[in-house]
Amino acid sequence: MVGIRLFSYILVLSLFGCNQLKEEKKKISVIPEHRNGFLEIEFLKEAPFYEAERINNLYLFNKEYLLYEIRPFFRYRILLKVYDSSDFDKPIPMKEVTWERSKNYNVTVFYQKKDTTWQPVLVDVVGKDVKF
Repeated sequence: MVGIRLFSYILVLSLFGCNQLKEEKKKISVIPEHRNGFLEIEFLKEAPFYEAERINNLYLFNKEYLLYEIRPFFRYRILLKVYDSSDFDKPIPMKEVTWERSKNYNVTVFYQKKDTTWQPVLVDVVGKDVKF
């Protein structure tokens, strides 16, 4: 009798443990952070810079500046999707980081510093042969 209870108890615990392990695996694979060594666009749209850098710190370009130090021409005209032209007169802390996206494309993420964290404001995928 004790043997059957012990066996039932072990069986229930092992089945519960397996289900819990399957749930943890599902949680891990919910957000694909990178594919074939390249960061995913959806991940970059949501992840602060420190998370993206943790996944791939081999960026091609990394520069910090204040928004008023640039003008919305050429490369930076895309920022007009997020900021008004009057914002370019303000000292908004910005970071621009470019990673290789694929053999033919790069991805640039513009971050704005909010409190102490660099949060993404815009993601742009550009062909490697494009000159600004």
